[in-house]
Amino acid sequence: MNFFSFHIGDYATHTAHLEPMEDLAYRRMLDLYYRTEKPLPEIDSLMRLIRMKDHHAEVSNVLAEFFEWDGEGCTHARCDAEIAKMQDKQSKAKASAQASVNARSTNAQRTLNERPAVVELPIPIPIPIPKEEKKEKSAPLRVAPSVLVEAGFSPEAAAEFIAHKSRHKAPLTERAWADHLAESLKAGWAPLQAAEKVMAKGWKGFEAKYVASETPAAPRLVSFRERDAELAKEQGRRWMGTAAPLNFIDMETANARIEMG
Repeated sequence: MNFFSFHIGDYATHTAHLEPMEDLAYRRMLDLYYRTEKPLPEIDSLMRLIRMKDHHAEVSNVLAEFFEWDGEGCTHARCDAEIAKMQDKQSKAKASAQASVNARSTNAQRTLNERPAVVELPIPIPIPIPKEEKKEKSAPLRVAPSVLVEAGFSPEAAAEFIAHKSRHKAPLTERAWADHLAESLKAGWAPLQAAEKVMAKGWKGFEAKYVASETPAAPRLVSFRERDAELAKEQGRRWMGTAAPLNFIDMETANARIEMG
């Protein structure tokens, strides 16, 4: 048994006169009796089982008062009655569980026997699944050449760098341009110098770690006058096309000659 009813009032009434070691011996005897569900052995074996080998007198006193020797072991009437009730409950519970299992098995067998030999199942009707419409992803915005010109590129260099990025399947989007500026700043290079390095090496983009061991060349300073002149040239070429008339005059060169006398 892993459980038994312990009536505190009854126990206290019948054991109030026991000495502490006698009380301990009695409690351990009861635990052993219920756990094994059989009478206790003779006193020498009993003292070892309840771990009280040095307390022969106390164990002997308890056995003489509460237990009876039946020729095979020391019995206890109250313990035998509690064990019998528990075994009866266990037997009934086991029988009830088995009856429930048998009933379920019988019902299942009856259900199988009552089913028709051939069962016609309904033909499933396929449910059309709507196709998901593919959403066209909008292409990321490309950076205009004017943005690069504002960062120090010439119009030609801006167009060349944009074309280079496209050829390498790494278009110069707003994100790519922001990364280029950030990596250039990290390396201490001007954006134009970084772009020239990318085009010279055939890279897809610029990263500071690529040039960690290199010292950037000092950037060429471009005056506002040179920059405006370059922009004027670019606009003139766009306006006139590739076939410029023979009498077209480079106004910047002419003005320079006039100023020089």
